[in-house]
Amino acid sequence: MIEGIETNNGGRQRRPPYSNMRCHTMEATRPRLPCQTIKHILIDGATLARFPDRCADILKSFPDVKPEITDDFCDQTIAHRLKAAYPAAEITDQKKTASAVSAGKRFLVIGSAEREKGVEKFIDSKGMVCHGFFHIMVMNNGCVYNCQYCFLQQHIWDKDVSSHIRLNVNYEDIADRMRELARQRLDAGQATLFHTGILLDYLCFEPVTHFLEFLAPRLGDSDFARSNIDMWSKGNDINALLVAAAKYPWATRVILPGWSVNSIYAADRYEIGTARTRQRLAAARQLQDAGYKVTIRIDPMVPYRNWRTDYTDLVDMIFGEFGLRPDVVFVSSLRFDEPDLIETGRQRFPNSDLFSCDFLKEDRAKYRIPFVQRMELLRTVINRIRRHRPEQVVGVCKENVKTWRTLDLDPGKCCLAEPLLANTMDQFVLE
Repeated sequence: MIEGIETNNGGRQRRPPYSNMRCHTMEATRPRLPCQTIKHILIDGATLARFPDRCADILKSFPDVKPEITDDFCDQTIAHRLKAAYPAAEITDQKKTASAVSAGKRFLVIGSAEREKGVEKFIDSKGMVCHGFFHIMVMNNGCVYNCQYCFLQQHIWDKDVSSHIRLNVNYEDIADRMRELARQRLDAGQATLFHTGILLDYLCFEPVTHFLEFLAPRLGDSDFARSNIDMWSKGNDINALLVAAAKYPWATRVILPGWSVNSIYAADRYEIGTARTRQRLAAARQLQDAGYKVTIRIDPMVPYRNWRTDYTDLVDMIFGEFGLRPDVVFVSSLRFDEPDLIETGRQRFPNSDLFSCDFLKEDRAKYRIPFVQRMELLRTVINRIRRHRPEQVVGVCKENVKTWRTLDLDPGKCCLAEPLLANTMDQFVLE
């Protein structure tokens, strides 16, 4: 067995759905750091020649790893090097396998993004209520955290079938593309929402990349007058954000730090390697005190045996113990993009009870827990939020119009960017 790769040793026993078994993956020290996880680094030779100092600075975070350099930087080369580093992993040219995903979490690739692809627009909501945004492609394709439900275990970005963590270090090109898009939309009277933290955890890697340190002084330009950058994380290293708030008056206006949080039980059990729940909320409170508008995402809610008490306690922690006043709170429940993702999760975490339900495909986008049960989960949390803060803006993430209407929520008030995507309003779940 390869170090760090979970394998299924024989047949899988079906467990009671979401029982309160003690988590077999409890960790003494969290969050997990990139230097504790990355064991192999592959660098594009052309990128190294263009950004020698930046690459050298990144490599300082991995003193025990001897990087490889290639002048033939392509998907096939990356897959070949990953296979050479982890010969027992099943590396294919068709899909991400369980063993390849686990190996890829230890494999870092450093390259450059094409200018036009350095910032990519999210254009197809697949029937989910969603406001348009742009992915910042500095970090993508994987994460050193190990959330059992993570969609990146099967997500293939830009047809890249090799599992690895990707850093694009041509920050100047990416920042110029951001400015260009923001200016175009500003001239058209539109706001712009950029997003990082979806394709790789931004807080986890900021001490490695220093991208925010590079970007923050540029965000004061008039081109970004109606722009925001959502930065979602399950980490708690907020030093760069605190420095930005102290040095640049515009930082707390443009940057919107956000945390995906879960009940203490669910975070400890299913979100392996992440900062613990209270660590994330403490980080959010520090940034709130520093002047940032923070956002909170209670996601994904899991209907295990004591979920009602645990998620009620979570809401009480957010608004009571930590005194947070989020700009927006998003809530959502457990879902998967496709059956392959469910099967990959089962193979990587054979002792987990997370995959024991029969997930139903209700719409064009997701396999979900049953609608009635899902509404009970979401309504319980929303009602508790209202008890603490009746005026709180609440949204449901990765859901469709029927869900919003069932919960009496207004999809037009939850995001700061642009009107809803056109394909949001004409897709409904099956009755």
